[in-house]
Amino acid sequence: MSSTALAYGCMGFALAAFSNGVRKLPVMRRPWEHVMYFGIGTWLGSKVDSFKTNNKALLAEQMAKREAVAAERESRIAARKSTAH
Repeated sequence: MSSTALAYGCMGFALAAFSNGVRKLPVMRRPWEHVMYFGIGTWLGSKVDSFKTNNKALLAEQMAKREAVAAERESRIAARKSTAH
């Protein structure tokens, strides 16, 4: 489990506790809600973490394609200039 998932899980637990506290209810009124919110937060945190990882790989792939297209374009321009003179 990544630290991001754990942090989101703790935020889910805190959300349940805060919600009960704001409404002046006992903080641990329905403990299964805290477990449920912790689980939802952990799931969301793991999705955010995997999105960050996949996004970095996708960005590197797109940058490599862009550099290849730019290099091809420059070679075509250089070829046109050499044949024009």
